[in-house]
Amino acid sequence: MKKKSYHHGHLRNAMIESGIRLLTKEGMSGFSLRKVAASCHVSSSAPYSHFENKEALLTSMESHINAKLLWRLYPVLRLSNEKNSKEFIFSLSTTYITFFWDNPHYFMFLFRDSPVALSLSLPQALTQPHSPFFFLYRSCCRILKENQCPEELWENRILSFLSTVHGLLFFMSTPGFCHDQNWITQLSFLLAPAVEGLFKSPNPHPQNP
Repeated sequence: MKKKSYHHGHLRNAMIESGIRLLTKEGMSGFSLRKVAASCHVSSSAPYSHFENKEALLTSMESHINAKLLWRLYPVLRLSNEKNSKEFIFSLSTTYITFFWDNPHYFMFLFRDSPVALSLSLPQALTQPHSPFFFLYRSCCRILKENQCPEELWENRILSFLSTVHGLLFFMSTPGFCHDQNWITQLSFLLAPAVEGLFKSPNPHPQNP
């Protein structure tokens, strides 16, 4: 096999990207540093200049995706003046979705193949700031607090919203699902009920007979 010549930093990134694609294609049972090296056409010892072991590569793969997603979200987070508005949550969630639309293998790795478990339960979810996923989660919390929604309703409303976002992403990134409309142009319409669910007034407590 002809070996490729990489700049030191370029090889690290190449192995991260190759590792993500390899894992999403073959699963954990088919994943190894040796196979990642082969996919980059470098020696089987080359990965160890950058990663102590397979687990270190997996951690770097997750960090790589999260950093790229955060960079995509940054303009929305920086430029929005009102982070409790419908416009903000629409912009944040559509940017989040289009990032994974552009990189479906990132979505499959991060939420199917990554060994890191993301808690969806309050308050544990708010102690996990390492993932941009939780920008969505915390944004939902701000909206619910601003609208004086009782805290006992927060978790279900957040899960309802995130189920729509990630359900759409699952449809969009899975070849087994076909749709005759353009997903991206339909996003505002498809997200609208979930967004409205975050902003609706709390149900009044039932009256005693």
